[in-house]
Amino acid sequence: EEIPARKAASPAEESDKPKRAPRERKPLEEKPITLTVSCEGSGETKAITFNMAQSIGKLKNIATTAFDAPVSYNVFHVSNEGQVFLTKAILVTLSEGARIHLAAPLETTA
Repeated sequence: EEIPARKAASPAEESDKPKRAPRERKPLEEKPITLTVSCEGSGETKAITFNMAQSIGKLKNIATTAFDAPVSYNVFHVSNEGQVFLTKAILVTLSEGARIHLAAPLETTA
């Protein structure tokens, strides 16, 4: 049995409201910083340059590419207190020469 083709929904009625101009994105100010990266399973560290105006995702991409590490690895901030999962709040506090570490996600117990 053939299923009849669905009729295309009629386009929304044209309103009299003027269309808003697309918002122009301001180019983000470049804030290059050099970070030291270590990776689980590798004894070496590498220095990477990262633009602090970018996201953690971009940082993770640069770091995992440098070590050819699995994308499933998480990014941790290495401090005197130990390793802490890197969040945006921590990312904005990083300074030149800060250390980050790539490692498999921590097992969470529910």
